[in-house]
Amino acid sequence: MTELYTGSHPTVDPAQIIDGTGRLNASWQLRYAVVVNVLSDIQAVGRYDGDVTKIVPLISLVGTLGIGWRVPVVFIPPSGNYVISASGGGVPGAGAVTRFASSDTIDTTVSGTYTSAGATLVAIDFIAPSSGRVAIYWGGELSNTLGSFTLVSPQVATGSTLDAGTPVLAADDARTARTDTTAVIRASSFHLLEDLNAGAPYNCALYHRRGAGTGGIARRRVLVVPAP
Repeated sequence: MTELYTGSHPTVDPAQIIDGTGRLNASWQLRYAVVVNVLSDIQAVGRYDGDVTKIVPLISLVGTLGIGWRVPVVFIPPSGNYVISASGGGVPGAGAVTRFASSDTIDTTVSGTYTSAGATLVAIDFIAPSSGRVAIYWGGELSNTLGSFTLVSPQVATGSTLDAGTPVLAADDARTARTDTTAVIRASSFHLLEDLNAGAPYNCALYHRRGAGTGGIARRRVLVVPAP
């Protein structure tokens, strides 16, 4: 088993890594990633631009990083992902990006209270931008067997673990995509969420409930967009 060295770490010139890689005839790529979580002064985890799901370990050559920073990374397989510049500029949330989740599953609900259970989880993690504001858009194809109401509402909580953490925006009847008919209709809505902690991780999950009968909740989507 390989143990992590926890002693002091000398300063490394990023150019030396690239030069050394070339001398060894090894491959490398320069990409940008957003820091999702910081583990220590040299360790973090992040998500490469364009990759909405995979989290990768990052090794910082420039000191402690900040959550939400967008940083240049030299990827040297199989050695690792090396952050070579703190281009986040020290601004919390500077690397916040639009996040999207969806499910095309045709689900139903018989819950009279808001829940995410009993249906495919539609949720996404995101980093709060420097403004502390995000716009949330959501919707789905909704119906109800008795012509009662079927509602879908977002719930936002602290942390990057999906459908977990302390709620900062609870699912509520005041913010819903709604139907009151037996026919399947496409319903959607949006909400501007403010006063988030810039650079902090959050997660947004779609919750649902119905008034009576069985509620149909199909092809749901949620989009979280950084707002100025």
